[in-house]
Amino acid sequence: DLPEDFDDDEEVLEVEECMDNLPMLIWPSRSLEPLGSCRGYVYLGSCDAEGNIDALQAANITHVVTLHEDLMPTAPMQFNYLVVRIEDQPHANIIGKFAECFEHIDRAVARREGVLVHCYAGRSRSATVVVGWLMSRQSMPLSKALDRVMDVRPWVSPNFGFMAQLKAFEGIGADLDRLPELDWLQMGADEGLGPGQT
Repeated sequence: DLPEDFDDDEEVLEVEECMDNLPMLIWPSRSLEPLGSCRGYVYLGSCDAEGNIDALQAANITHVVTLHEDLMPTAPMQFNYLVVRIEDQPHANIIGKFAECFEHIDRAVARREGVLVHCYAGRSRSATVVVGWLMSRQSMPLSKALDRVMDVRPWVSPNFGFMAQLKAFEGIGADLDRLPELDWLQMGADEGLGPGQT
């Protein structure tokens, strides 16, 4: 039996805070890795995880994708950074950033090195990019890619504008070459996602 003063929400927040400074392995899963290996490639996290240099090095992370309007790299001499300036707003064109983000992730994966994709809280921007990468590079449908990320980091929550963009991305087969077919500005207007609206 749980103590009377047990608070589910409070306990969940404490677990999140404890884990937030760690990079969390998204792909491949531990079950897919070679026997005895504990290293992965694509990690998702927050700005706290990006600042945990020891944990990044222990995970063989050499590349970092930072998605934020003004965060600066913590250790630019130690890691290969891609800094993408983007707000966590429904009208922000995150799908337009996929190509450069995926290229940076691919570079690390091709070298069998880890890459951390992070934003401020590791909930919306970074999760959107990792879900998109799984859709594009691992041929996962949106629902499966999102489930995969949420299995590891249950509190991720792409904002509704980013979810609309992921659905549109799925509609073109998660093919970056077909992005010009999407008129995101028009699609955003149709959904009432004008600048400044949340």
